[in-house]
Amino acid sequence: MRKNLLLLSIGLMLLMVFPCPTGAMEVTGALNNDGLTLMKKTDLTTDHFYLRFSPWLSADLHANKVWGIKEAYGDWEFGPLSLSLGRKILTYGPGRNGHLILGPLGTGLTAEGYDQLAYHLQWRTFNYHKFYALVPETGKQALLGQRITYDFGPFTFGFTETALLNNRAPWFFYLPLPLIPVYAYQHLGISVSDTPNLNSTANILMAADLVWRPNPNCQVYLEYLADDQPGMEFKNGKLAFAAPDDNPWRIGCQGGIEWRRPFNLEALEFYADYTLIAQFTYTGLNQDLTYTYQDRLIGDPLGPDAERLNLELVYNPSPSRRWNFAFNRERHGEGELGDKWVHTEGQTLVFLTGIIETTTTVKIAATKFYPNYELTLAGGLSVVKNQDHQQGKTGYLPTFNLQTTWKNLRLVTQ
Repeated sequence: MRKNLLLLSIGLMLLMVFPCPTGAMEVTGALNNDGLTLMKKTDLTTDHFYLRFSPWLSADLHANKVWGIKEAYGDWEFGPLSLSLGRKILTYGPGRNGHLILGPLGTGLTAEGYDQLAYHLQWRTFNYHKFYALVPETGKQALLGQRITYDFGPFTFGFTETALLNNRAPWFFYLPLPLIPVYAYQHLGISVSDTPNLNSTANILMAADLVWRPNPNCQVYLEYLADDQPGMEFKNGKLAFAAPDDNPWRIGCQGGIEWRRPFNLEALEFYADYTLIAQFTYTGLNQDLTYTYQDRLIGDPLGPDAERLNLELVYNPSPSRRWNFAFNRERHGEGELGDKWVHTEGQTLVFLTGIIETTTTVKIAATKFYPNYELTLAGGLSVVKNQDHQQGKTGYLPTFNLQTTWKNLRLVTQ
């Protein structure tokens, strides 16, 4: 609460200190199974400065109220270099329905960003982003990450690394030098640092992704996340090759397609993606390095020991109307974030353990666009088999959502 009050004060001061010639405001309200949520987004710009401030307020069906700050940040541009300071939603990777290595904290209107300091470099088709985020929980010091993307023809290659550091991590892990992985600092630090068990001071994740755009209306993407894999491990402060079954695979995989105007059908759009996350992924060697930020999962909200399939068809009969038809299927094993691995003979890949809970969801939504606002009505039904991992238990969960957004509310400051 005190952090939100501080961000609110900073946001209001920035609005006064940086008066902009033009700006825009957007207000969104949503009524669904969980209650009523309101969110206001204000954007202000000059030639080299951009400011966003987005508070939200939510009330459940029992009139219990909670509020927060979705984003409150400023971006400054200096040619190919830009700087960012404040709470900002950061996403790494090409995913549409989730991001394996770095995504928003939560989902929907109440999803929030990271309290971060970042810089971004761009040169032709090369992009580099590096950020540092404070983690206030006891035993954690910072979350940091970097992402590189490079375009070559119809392909875009991306490499991402994030690291959750505790308060025993040496100072050189925080150097703002570009392109040097924290993983490299860790290996070098073993020989120059007197910190015991240096590998236990950080939970480092790496991911590589490739996007192919065969034409302007279609793209296919693949991403592979490596938290930890068999083949190497630290023993007595040194990197050593492990036996095949010494560690389980802790990985994530994601693939998808976004296809607008499929088969030259002007009014249609098709989206599909599949995500798999093995058990123990996102879990650190120490409990204080489990992959969370402010007690919320940093990576994909799917979590470990699970898989997800999303299919979505969008129909645009006219510029003022849109229909969405979505199918989602998720399977969750009994593995949870923070589970500690126990050696089992022959165990190389741990995935979908115990009694598997399967959720199948069908949704339909209709949207009407007006000059200054849009209105969406959506409904769906989820069928949960082995609900709560209880064999044979089946649950039926209907959902509804009524959402309206007022856009292009112009602001003019002198």
